Amino acid sequence: MLVLENRGLSFSPLYHYSVLAGYDLLDETVTLYQGDQEPAKEALDTFSRTWARSGSQGLLALPPGELPAEGGEGDILTSIIELEGAGQREEAIAGFRAFLVRYPKSWRGHFSLGGALYLSGNTADGIKHLETATKLAPDRPEPLNNLALAAYGEGRQDKALRYADEAVLKAREQGLDLAPYLGTLKEVGGAFEVEH
Repeated sequence: MLVLENRGLSFSPLYHYSVLAGYDLLDETVTLYQGDQEPAKEALDTFSRTWARSGSQGLLALPPGELPAEGGEGDILTSIIELEGAGQREEAIAGFRAFLVRYPKSWRGHFSLGGALYLSGNTADGIKHLETATKLAPDRPEPLNNLALAAYGEGRQDKALRYADEAVLKAREQGLDLAPYLGTLKEVGGAFEVEH
C-alpha cells in the first residue's frame, strides 16, 4: 500500500511517500520501502504517528476485478470509471463485473458495464446491461440515451428515435441539462419541440 507520511513536525511538515509492504503485530514493526533503498523495519507506533500526521492517507492498488473490502458503493464505482478513463478498459470491465457481484441492483453499475462492453465491441452484452439499467432506474435518461446510440449504430433508426425521445423527456423530468440528450436525438435523426 502506498502511504503518505509526514516525517516532519506539525509546524514544518516533511511529506514523504513510502510503500507499506507488511507488518508484524508480535514484533510491533512495519516493513517500508522508501525510494530505491532496501526495505526497512520501523516501529509500528512511529509509523502510526507519521502516517496520522499526514491524515492517514494511502492508496491500495488491487488486481483488476478485486474490490476493496471497505468503501462506499459510489466511491468504488467512481474508481472503476476512472480506471476506464485512464485507458484501462479491460481492467475496468473486470472491475464493473466484480462491482455487480457485490451490488447487483445498481443501475449505475449496469450502465457503466454496458457502456464499456459496447465500446469494447461486445455490443450484445453491452445492450443487455444498458437494458437492465433502464429497468432498475426507469426514471433515468442516461441508459436510454446510450441505448438510442446503440440502436442507431445497428441501423435501427425507429428504435433509436424512441429511446432518444424518451431520454429527453426523462432528462427534462429530472431537471437535467437537456443538451447531451437533444444532441443524441439530433444525431439519430429526430427533432424535439422545446417548450418555452
